[in-house]
Amino acid sequence: MSKLKPVTNGNISKKKIPGNRYKKGKKKFRNMKKGRRNSEI
Repeated sequence: MSKLKPVTNGNISKKKIPGNRYKKGKKKFRNMKKGRRNSEI
């Protein structure tokens, strides 16, 4: 689980929001990840 977190975070933030927006996007992705993890399990 530890490996999946940084890999997806780096991939999504780098491709979708590079630069300054990357910080704001990270917070949004973090919330989405919590929901996705619950749905997947």
